[in-house]
Parts: sequence; structure tokens; C-alpha cells
Amino acid sequence: MDKLDILFVEDDPYDAKLVESAVRRSGIEASWTRVDTEAEFLAALDSPHDVLLTDFKLPSFNALKVLDLVAERGADFPALVVTGAIDDELAADCVKHGAADYLLKDRLARIGDAIQSAIARHRAQRERRQAEEKLLVEARARIVLHAMLARSLARGSAVEGPAAADVLAPLLEPGAVAGLVGLRYEREGELVFEGRGEAPAAETFELRRGLDTPSERMGTLVFVFDAAARRGIETGQFLDQAAAAFLGHLVRGEAERRLVDSLAEKEELLREIHHRVKNNLAAVAGLISLEAERCVDEAARNVLVDLGGRISSMALVHEMLYARGGFTGIDFQDYARELAVRVAQSVGDDVGEFAPLVECPKLRVPLEAAVTFGIMLSELYSRSVARGAGGGSVSVTLRARESAEKKGVWRVEYTEKGGLDARTSPSGSEGSSLISDLYFVGMVVAQYGGSIVEESGTLRVEFDLEFGDGAVEP
Repeated sequence: MDKLDILFVEDDPYDAKLVESAVRRSGIEASWTRVDTEAEFLAALDSPHDVLLTDFKLPSFNALKVLDLVAERGADFPALVVTGAIDDELAADCVKHGAADYLLKDRLARIGDAIQSAIARHRAQRERRQAEEKLLVEARARIVLHAMLARSLARGSAVEGPAAADVLAPLLEPGAVAGLVGLRYEREGELVFEGRGEAPAAETFELRRGLDTPSERMGTLVFVFDAAARRGIETGQFLDQAAAAFLGHLVRGEAERRLVDSLAEKEELLREIHHRVKNNLAAVAGLISLEAERCVDEAARNVLVDLGGRISSMALVHEMLYARGGFTGIDFQDYARELAVRVAQSVGDDVGEFAPLVECPKLRVPLEAAVTFGIMLSELYSRSVARGAGGGSVSVTLRARESAEKKGVWRVEYTEKGGLDARTSPSGSEGSSLISDLYFVGMVVAQYGGSIVEESGTLRVEFDLEFGDGAVEP
């Protein structure tokens, strides 16, 4: 064992030499600090010692007072009572006041073992206490860090003063960080947030943590501690973790803000694109309409009218995308009904009411499929309007294909039961087949695996379009 520093409270020089001799005979090498008054004892407590030996009865105080002073001053060493005579009750009182053991001066044979045992038990107790304190600090640190993370996620991307105060608030709660009396967040030379923790101290010191990323300096966290607070490796590590958690909040906030700004710019660009495409298509359709009005040849005029209708159906897709602010697709029902109105208006008000029955789930049709579907539906509507179909005689149905190989594929069914003249085609030739006027529709139907059936004045057109499962809205 290394040489021990023993603090000895004894007023009798003879007894002091007796105890010192017994310790030396036990094989313990020691340096001694002997005191016999309370003032001397208090002064000696300011120095570190390995063990305390004290007589029970002293002129101005006793062993119980000595033990109480050791506890009050937080002295970190074991204490043993060495006295001439002591009854069981006083011995028990000494143990209750913190004595590790007690010995009689006329029975000092075991003093060496008693001292070594007391030091070993005290060291074990100290290590256990330190381990428990470390676990408590770590648990408290995890709670604080989790609270910071939860507040950061709840606050979203805001990094202004109120948001910083909310995220940093768990650090300032009582007992969260021992000795922390204040906290500041500074950025670009300006104070963003300042908070107070425990009661202010007369003397303080500051620990600073930079909030830096490889590409950007995001400020500094300044932790203000009571000068009397204990500082350890665990405290420094916790401050590093707290600063990292707050830096994560700032980085995520900046990233979210940039993402929101970027999305807003892209949405504005898409709106402008759809708006211009719609205007350009409308202009082309208008020019074609003017040419159709000037055209003398009826067949050529019909071709121009059909072409203008197709372009108008494409323009309507972009118009709906622009008007509704969504760019992933358009509502199937709204589009089918609005297109019917546009087609009816394009041929004049004297054709009567044209309101097709549209049956389908709540569905958003992707842009590419919407254009194809719109051209097809415009052709069919135009033929139905020209033949005087109305009063619910036209229906458009959309249903999902159920087979596994057709997953994400939807079946479009268009049915017209006949208008004012079930055998008159839009081209004006009586008795001609309705199918003969659906040349374009026939090509698309052949491409998408469908059919066109005309029977007893009823026209039924079926074809597939692939929208995907994600097109259905809840």
C-alpha cells in the first residue's frame, strides 16, 4: 500500500504516539496531521487526506461533532473512532454519524486491517456513487436531447428567435444541466436568443460551442455556468451533443426552407408553362376555326372542325391543370363533364342539352393519359352532338381491370343510344355507318386494345388506358 496521509484528532500526546506506533507495526507507512481543536480540525479539512482517526472525547468537542463536520464539508475519506472506552450505544451513534469502524486504544492489534478495510470500502462506495451519478447524468442528458429533438420536429423549419427558444428550452429546465445559469445563441454577430436557467451566480464562466457545417457557419451556442459548478468530461460531452442536436435543427430548417422555396419556384414555372401551352393551343384552335368558317368545301371544313376540337380538348387539359394548381393529373369526372360543355358550345346552342352520364371512382388522370383520353372523348362527343344525342343517352364509364396482368389498367366505355337520327352520320350522308366517321378513334382503339360496336343505332366504344393504382384518390 502507498504511504497514507492520516488526519488524527487527538488531544493526548501519549495516546497519539501509542496509535501511531500501532499503525506503524501493522506495516502501514503514513504521514500524520494531528489536531486537537475544532478550529484546527476545520483548517485541516481543506487539505486532502486518506483516512481520519479521532478520539471520542476531546476538551472542546467530541467524535460525533467531528463526524458531523466531515459530512457537512463533504470530505472524501473514511473516519474511524479510536477511544479509550465506549459503550455499545455510543458506538452505534458513531456508526450512524458516518464512522466506518471504532477501536479501543488498549486493543489496537487490528488497527492496520481496520484502516485498510475502511479505505477499500470507502473507495468502492465512491466508485459506485460516481457510477450512479454518471448514469443519472447520462439519463438526464438523453431526456434533454430527446426533448430538444421532439421540439425541433414539432417546430418544423423555422429557425427564428421563438423557434430557437423553444428547441433550447429543455437545457434551461431545473436540474437539466448542473450549474447552468444561462444560455445564448448568437449568429452573424447578433443575439438571436438568450435564456436564464438556475438562479444567477455572483461569478460565472462561459463555454462556447460553434455551430458550423462544412459549407456554412450557423452561429455559436454560449453556455454560462456558475463558477462553483463542477466541470467534468461528461459535461463537455453533453454540451457537444446538445450543440450537435441544435445544429441538426438549424441544418434541417435551412434545407426545408430551401426545398419549399425550390418547390414554389418549380410550381410557378409549371403554372406558367401550362398557361402558355393552353393559350397557344387556344390560339391555334381559334385560327383553325376561322379557316373553317371561310372554307367553302364542306368536307375540308369538317376536317378543320375535327382538328380544332382535338386541339381544344388538349388545351382544356392544360387549362384545368393551371386552374387547379395540381400538376400530377386532372379529375376524370370534372374533365369529362367540362369537355362535354365545351364541345356543345363549339357547335352552337341549338343542339339542345348535352349532359353525358359519367360514372367512375374519384380519380386523377395523369397528364399523358388525359391528353389521349381527351382527344378520344372529344371525337366521340362531337359525333354524338352532331347526331342530336342528349337527355342522358350518352354515358362514359371507367372501371379498373381486375386481372393481375391488367393491374393499374382502366377500361373506358363510351355508349351512345342514338340521337334524333340514329342513321345519320356527322358527314351528312344518310345511311352511312357511324363507325366510318370514327377513323381517328378507330386507330386509337386498335392501339390500346379495344373495340367499336354499332348495333341498332347504339354505338359502344371500349378501350384501355393505363393510369396506375396511385390515380385513385381516397
